[in-house]
Amino acid sequence: MDVERIRPIGDKVIVRRDPLLRQSEGGIYAPESWGDGVHPHAFRRNRELSDSNLKARYSLTGVIVAVGPGGWSKLGERLPMQLEPGMRVRMLDEGEDVELGDEHEYVVVRERDCIAEYV
Repeated sequence: MDVERIRPIGDKVIVRRDPLLRQSEGGIYAPESWGDGVHPHAFRRNRELSDSNLKARYSLTGVIVAVGPGGWSKLGERLPMQLEPGMRVRMLDEGEDVELGDEHEYVVVRERDCIAEYV
């Protein structure tokens, strides 16, 4: 499924996650592709969420690829979205994963869960 063929509903946005970065013990961040030829214990993941014994790691930054029409006010009026496709954002949580059939990772989050824009 193409990204152009899916549209979020309400105040939701679809974000293409950035590649997960690893951090060296000295604080240097490196992408996954730098793993070849590097000692496997030299890096740790930059985000770790634990659920009992299961540990998952997510990148909480990405680029918005699709935006819903907006939520509704208590008076029944449509609230305009502040976010636009192409904005690079920092997300508050990991959201809901979406499989779109390509090599990228996508996530659906609410507009209010995008807490900052990288400019």
